[in-house]
Amino acid sequence: MNESIIFAAGTVFGQLILYEQDSNDYFHEKSNVSHHNGAIFGITYYENFLCTVGDDRTVKLYKFHNNLELLASFFAHEARIWQSCLTSTYILTCGEDSSIRLWSHKSTGEILRCFSVHRCKSVWCMDILRDNDNNKPLIIISGWSDGGVRRYHLDDVPIDSQEVILLNNIIQNDYPRNVIFLNSIIMIVQMNSGQLLKI
Repeated sequence: MNESIIFAAGTVFGQLILYEQDSNDYFHEKSNVSHHNGAIFGITYYENFLCTVGDDRTVKLYKFHNNLELLASFFAHEARIWQSCLTSTYILTCGEDSSIRLWSHKSTGEILRCFSVHRCKSVWCMDILRDNDNNKPLIIISGWSDGGVRRYHLDDVPIDSQEVILLNNIIQNDYPRNVIFLNSIIMIVQMNSGQLLKI
């Protein structure tokens, strides 16, 4: 079976462009849509869903099979949105307004949960650890502009409950730019300076 590779790119002009690999291993434009008013900062793909977030403070959720079908579009944050994470039923977003927000795929803009740290300016990055049985997000790990990494548990925990993870041997004024779960125990943090930390 010959499967092609498709990848997505967002532009500063608000375009979402899909590129597809052809039989000669070259990539050509498959689809180009403009639903954002400003730069796209984050693109996430999970199963047959694709989510974009950006400068205009909106979330766009697409169903993807052979083409893109816009399923939902809503105003999500009070400032720019940096990143999103997807499960089969939830969208999580983080942004410049120092919050992480949980939405339903059927969302019209109603927040299901909101986590914030008011002394910080931005939540730069996040990742989720899913429950393999029902694909529900169980734990969120996030990197903040104060240099901190925080972990939130979604089940049976008050909304404002968080666990601060201390990072050792980091450069002064450095902050996380990417976080990822390798598994349920190990996380990798990439700092703005390029330093990688295993926690």
